[in-house]
Amino acid sequence: MHMAIKSHLIQAGLFGFVDRLRSRSCGLVVFILSLQSCVSLNDEHLAEVSLMVEDMTGFETHYRGSSSLDAVIAELLLEPMTLTAALQIALWKNADLQASYQELDIADALLVEASLLPNPIFSADIAYHDDNHPDFDFDISLVENFLGILLRPAKKKIAAAQFEATKLQVTAEVLDVLGSTRASYYRQVAAQEKHGLRSQVLAAMAASYEFAQRLFEAGNVTVLDLYDEQLLFEEARINLADAELALAQSREQLNQVLGLWGNHTNWQTPERLPELPEADPLTDFEANIVAASIDLKIAEQEVNSLAFRYGLARSTAWVFDWNLGLVTRRDDEIRERGFAFDLPLPFFNQGQTRNAVAQARLQQRQQQLIATAVRLRSQARLAQQTLQVQRQQVLHYQDVILPLQTQIVSENQAMTNAMQIGVFRLLQAKRMQIEAGESYVDNLLGFWLAKTSVEQLKLGRMTHQGDLSQSRLLVNVTPQGNYQ
Repeated sequence: MHMAIKSHLIQAGLFGFVDRLRSRSCGLVVFILSLQSCVSLNDEHLAEVSLMVEDMTGFETHYRGSSSLDAVIAELLLEPMTLTAALQIALWKNADLQASYQELDIADALLVEASLLPNPIFSADIAYHDDNHPDFDFDISLVENFLGILLRPAKKKIAAAQFEATKLQVTAEVLDVLGSTRASYYRQVAAQEKHGLRSQVLAAMAASYEFAQRLFEAGNVTVLDLYDEQLLFEEARINLADAELALAQSREQLNQVLGLWGNHTNWQTPERLPELPEADPLTDFEANIVAASIDLKIAEQEVNSLAFRYGLARSTAWVFDWNLGLVTRRDDEIRERGFAFDLPLPFFNQGQTRNAVAQARLQQRQQQLIATAVRLRSQARLAQQTLQVQRQQVLHYQDVILPLQTQIVSENQAMTNAMQIGVFRLLQAKRMQIEAGESYVDNLLGFWLAKTSVEQLKLGRMTHQGDLSQSRLLVNVTPQGNYQ
């Protein structure tokens, strides 16, 4: 700074302007500071979500993990992994779920920001003639966005509604992980069981083909009979290879959902799916699902947030900005002090577009809320019907098909012992019995996936397309997020 100018600034007392401004505007400063409550980021919001999840599911959640969890997980994986252990591990280790917890921090920060006052604006204009006449003039002002102060409660309402929607969304994502874990776990166990059945088929076909070779060498069967047995054997080998690939895929899918890698992937699961549980009457199922739906609550919070935004847009249609502050001026040795006031004049932009956009978004979300309710009710009815059909099919296999296959094998065994039929007929009957067992596993898996869908709905979350799909399971909805 020019030394002469600096000297005059000191003489004029510009460097003491802040002190004089504070003494002359004490009332305004106290008023503004009284509006600024103590705000800070809150670490208790994740605890609220954790308690909500624990009340709903009985499982604990952990944010950002813990080194002690690795030892606990390793101990859980020493024994064949149960469904309960898989669900708990997923809540501890699933990285996507851990990432979703960050949404709480983001929403919390936005809520805090909505509670803060706008920063005041300090401006200064200093002008001087030349070095021979170092006198100068200056204008100094300190202004505050007064409209921002008036709209602070409305902005807090908007941010609070959005924060509640975020808490519900994070809770919903926790339920999504639990549902995906259940489905992946059941698929893994079913794939393992089917792999064992196809291994039995291959062993039977290998024995049949070996026996056919010996008979062919003895001249007791034709070459066509030998080729038939070889074809069945080769098909059994292909089927077993497909089962091995399906087992590997289901295992890695479960690893992804659980968030496991390294030595933690050396787990085992039970060899068979659980048997059918007692039937759940599902009384007033559709009404209960609607009452418990987190999806509807999320959509309702989104509608509330947009309604607040629309009201704010309407109330500020003509006044976009409004600054009020203090000013001091020196002109030709005359000092003036007073107030500054800035208000845009709505000659050209009167807020029509902002109102139209806010209204359209509100109406759009209202229709999406209705669509979510329609999909929810439809999925509830279909899930209930699917569960009933899957149960009937499993019971039919247990009561009719599997006993019938056992009886057929027994009759073939008796006729083979009596030399009434050949051994090939017996081996074919055993192969058909094993294939019926494989179909039974498919139907039992379908039941447990349907059961998972029902449990997911009862917890308040719709299932997503492909998560719980099975050959006979038709519970599919649009992907997550369409209602947002």
